[in-house]
Amino acid sequence: EELHDVLVRILREKRKTLATVECGSGGMLAESLSEADPKMETYLGGMVARDPHVGARGAGVEQARD
Repeated sequence: EELHDVLVRILREKRKTLATVECGSGGMLAESLSEADPKMETYLGGMVARDPHVGARGAGVEQARD
């Protein structure tokens, strides 16, 4: 059993949902969670950005200053 399958099973058991924001991964997390939850019961979807600043801005997350 793969990690994404376990996560989706636990989300179903707890009647919870999940949305994600990914930066620099090319959407690998969204792809694996989508495959594990084809009926879209737990994984609501996500935002994929190549640049972390774009992802943070789009998700409404304040970035730490360098």
